[in-house]
Amino acid sequence: DEPANGLDPEGIADVRNIIIDEAKTGKTIILASHILDEVEKVCSHVAILKNGNLVANGLVKDLIKSDDIIIVSSENPDEIYNFLLRSGMYKNIDKKGDDIYITLNSEYKPRDLNEYAFKNGFILSKFEIKKSTLEEKFLEIVKK
Repeated sequence: DEPANGLDPEGIADVRNIIIDEAKTGKTIILASHILDEVEKVCSHVAILKNGNLVANGLVKDLIKSDDIIIVSSENPDEIYNFLLRSGMYKNIDKKGDDIYITLNSEYKPRDLNEYAFKNGFILSKFEIKKSTLEEKFLEIVKK
């Protein structure tokens, strides 16, 4: 229960390594923690409870698997936003300030978006791929 609670960064790393090493020997370790970043780093499987009921479980990598969000910007944010709107490459697109948040259709990869922008005269000053975290997935699940 909360094995890293109250530890300094070195102690947290030591506990993390002990858990990983023990799991490699074939032992099953049940870890209860609200520090979801640590859970994501050391656990292979996860179960999420809400009001004492199991609401999600499975492999951590499968649970957090979702569409990546690509964040881009350029010197002309309005121009590239309108250009990308016409591209048809996305499931979702949203502009927040000078940044454009894009979830691509399944047939496209991040490199396709970068190449498409470049071939059409847009130089991206920012190109970031945001992966889902266990904490984000947890909040999504428990707020349902």
